[in-house]
Amino acid sequence: MAIQRFVKCRGPNAFLCRTVWKRKGSPYVYVFTNKINYHNTKVKQQELKFIVNTEDEDSYDCFYSTSGNHLKETLGYLDNIVKFFESHTNVMLDEIVGDFIKDEAGIWWFINLKALKVYKWDASE
Repeated sequence: MAIQRFVKCRGPNAFLCRTVWKRKGSPYVYVFTNKINYHNTKVKQQELKFIVNTEDEDSYDCFYSTSGNHLKETLGYLDNIVKFFESHTNVMLDEIVGDFIKDEAGIWWFINLKALKVYKWDASE
């Protein structure tokens, strides 16, 4: 594990955007929001206020979207990653999934690459 910098999310709760870029088909985003507010003083483990633990389904709310600013703003970053990857390798990507958080200044931070699928060519294309 490595902690490089603490990035406090914009708003009263920690949140995470998981954006899915697709070569074919529509992109989409999941937004996970911690149920515990930053200012909650009744929490025994204070560090739980500052994370989104996707392995504990009772600790967050999640919504799915195929439009909106969260998708629009983060999709551009994934598009740039795909362009860079494909211009520096002989591999084309079919899908890429990335996690992002937005800080108090409104800057998006790419924090994790969750998945990628390599594009498979079809001879009939």
